Amino acid sequence: MAGSQNSSDLQQILKPFFARAAEAEERLSRLEAGLTANKGGSDVRDENFSSLVRGIQSKLVINAAETEQACETQAPKELQTRTAGMKRRPQEP
Repeated sequence: MAGSQNSSDLQQILKPFFARAAEAEERLSRLEAGLTANKGGSDVRDENFSSLVRGIQSKLVINAAETEQACETQAPKELQTRTAGMKRRPQEP
């Protein structure tokens, strides 16, 4: 009987510790759930950001190609204008 009394006393002594441990486990599970939810949202934000960056990069490539094409067509026109201007100048003897 003394053994069961000691066991009962021990359980009574440890009862608050078990209660706090259960509360801590519950808080930990809520924190883990919150972290998982935040991480999921972060992945979506990262994907949106990556998509935005890809869009900007493609626009830059298109603009670079258009600029290069404009330079290629403008250069011969400038040369023709300069050549025509030089032909109109009087030649010095």
